[in-house]
Formats: sequence, C-alpha cells, structure tokens
Amino acid sequence: MHEQISIAVPTRHRPDILSIFVDKIYQTTKDRKNKPHLQIIYDHPQQNSRPTNIGIDYPISELTLYDKSSLTELWNLSIILAPTDWVLICNDDIEFKDGWLEYLEETINSGKFLGIHLLNYGAMCFHKSMILRVGWFDERFRNGGYEDNDYQLRIDEAGIRNLIDWSAAHITINGPLEITKFAIHTKHLHKSKIGWGDPVNGQWMMEKWGRTSGFANPSFRRQLDKDWHPRYTMRYTEKYKQDPVWMNIGTQSIKERRPVYG
Repeated sequence: MHEQISIAVPTRHRPDILSIFVDKIYQTTKDRKNKPHLQIIYDHPQQNSRPTNIGIDYPISELTLYDKSSLTELWNLSIILAPTDWVLICNDDIEFKDGWLEYLEETINSGKFLGIHLLNYGAMCFHKSMILRVGWFDERFRNGGYEDNDYQLRIDEAGIRNLIDWSAAHITINGPLEITKFAIHTKHLHKSKIGWGDPVNGQWMMEKWGRTSGFANPSFRRQLDKDWHPRYTMRYTEKYKQDPVWMNIGTQSIKERRPVYG
C-alpha cells in the first residue's frame, strides 16, 4: 500500500459510474507495487451500489452510511478515514489518466504544497494538516453547493494560496466532458432527475460571507467556522505538532473586516 497517498470516493447508488472510476484506478496503477488505498463511502444507497469489478488484489475498504449525509460531511469523513497523511478525495464520475499518481508524488515530494487539485474540488488532494490551518469543511452546507467557494475563501483568509497547486487543474471543455491534464469529468453524461444543490446553502453563504457570486470581488466574513470533529483536530495537533489556528484567523477577519478573495 502507498505510504503517502490514499483515495476516497463518496458515492450513492451509481454502481455503473463507480465501476468506471474503479477501473481507471486499476488501469493507471497496475504496474505499481505501492497502490494507494481506496476508501469507498456509500452514502445512504437506495439500491445495491457495489460495482462488480472490485477486486481482491487492490487495497480497498468499503463503508455504507445509512443516514443521508451532505457533501461536506462526506469530505470530512474521507479525511478522517484516510490511512495516510495525504488523501485524494474524488467524485465518482472522474476518470483518471496515466501519470496522475506520479504527478501527485512529485508535487508532494517537492515539499512546497499542502493541497493539490487535479480537477478543482472534484479531485482534490489535501494533507491532513490543512485542517489546522483552514478548518474542516463546513457541515452547515447541506447536500451540495457553495462548499467549495467557502473553502476557497478560507484558504485565502488563512494566507496559504501559495501552498495549493492548481497547475494541473486547468479545464478544457470537450462536448459533455471536462478535461484536465490527468482527469476527465463525465458528470454531463449522467443526467439525474435528483438535484444535488440545496437552497439552504445559498442562504448560509449569504449569512456567512455576504454573497453567493462575484468572488473576484472581496468578501467579508460574518460567521465563524466550527470544529466539527474536535477529537481528530486534537489528533492532528499532536501528530503534526501544530496548533489549530483557523478560529483565531476567523475572529481576526471579522474584527478587522478583512477582505477575502476566492
């Protein structure tokens, strides 16, 4: 098993789509002895969600959640469950290209970054110590929507934009596909009658930052973030010998009315 990097993929009841994701992981790591551990999280599935192509020769764990979770809850759980310091959190409709793992290894070993994006927040690799600098994903965002905008604002607020590598995340549109250097996003091929967005998220984004669009303009924090998983915050504090600073950063941001950019 890979000592640095593991993968987490939250999914629900899309075994055909998840099967393709798993296949691409197999294909692009087949010549590797140190394969990244894959954590599959089935989020309140309403039918059999396990793909038939899960093999015994690849390090995989599976977890079924019987209560419906939000995307931010699933992302936080992905971090907690990861057996490595770095975790690549993915949508289930991502298809990886050859070289993605080698790129992550090279970028991590440069020692310059705490986060690496392969396809924006659809394939994001974070070091767990990011939690101590930025905090957990905000679980007051329900279902999906604005949680990525929120985290981008918080990264800028924490002053660590230079510690996030976006160089492989530029998206080219090819029909229904979103393509980056190492990943293909197929979400527009899979139409669903069930919407992922939640109107509550827009309301919370307005209450927290005062806007839901125009993030090239400054936002101003209005509400503090919470420590959603204090037990693991304490663990990471001890493991990485760093104090959690996001609460103090947020408090100062409100006090000074500090402009923050996404």
